[in-house]
Amino acid sequence: MKRISEIIRSYIAGVSLTIITLFFISCGTYSNDTDETDGFRDGILNEIRDLLSDDMISSIENDLGMPIHRGAYPPDLDLFYGEEFTAGSLTVEKAPQLLHRSTVASDQGNNEPGTAWADRTFRFSNQDMQNYTIRFETRATRSDNEPVISDRAFIIGQDNRFTIFVYVESEREEGVVKSIRIFSGILTDGGISEPYNSTFMIDNRGIRGIIPNGTGRSFVDGKGISLLAEWPAGKIAGKDFQNKPCECDEMYDQHWYGAGSENSGI
Repeated sequence: MKRISEIIRSYIAGVSLTIITLFFISCGTYSNDTDETDGFRDGILNEIRDLLSDDMISSIENDLGMPIHRGAYPPDLDLFYGEEFTAGSLTVEKAPQLLHRSTVASDQGNNEPGTAWADRTFRFSNQDMQNYTIRFETRATRSDNEPVISDRAFIIGQDNRFTIFVYVESEREEGVVKSIRIFSGILTDGGISEPYNSTFMIDNRGIRGIIPNGTGRSFVDGKGISLLAEWPAGKIAGKDFQNKPCECDEMYDQHWYGAGSENSGI
């Protein structure tokens, strides 16, 4: 009888150990990591990775100090802001806009971190949650220059954090210049907190006066938050912008054209 009791106790202990082991294994393998989400790798959409190599992404994050909010569940801007999502779009202004970091050699000693650039307005609309796309627009608030517009920018993120990637092709006589514009932030009731935007050059076609391939600039809002605003349609450019139109696009090498007292980062 004693022998049977020992066998039963051993069996129960074994079953318990198996259950506990399976529980911990399950807990260890459960993950909400977007690595396992179809169409993503390391939390970044494959369509974005088709445009940027791992080295480029590393440079953007580490050298430019540009946060990339990874994830396959970006916030729904329309749902978050509701009535404030006026006319089907969200518009915010970065003011004052300050240079965060630059990997452009000619900026060293000329455009140091903290240098004020022109205030900049951003507008987001037509978000497609299934395809991770969104319409993106930006322009220098006080400039009449043509805005940068993409009807198919990519948006990724998690909870209230998001990052938008905008592939831009600019036609020049020498060829098509290819760059990436990026915007990151955290949705809050009053606007977008911790806003960052940057430009990274993919292919400058060897054109003098455009920043080198593999370099870029990143910017922050001096207030730490970009407030809800109106789109600055039809505003008159300031004198500095009229005299130095090249400074209305951050992909230009400011040293080549001559650095001014105020810049304009797109």
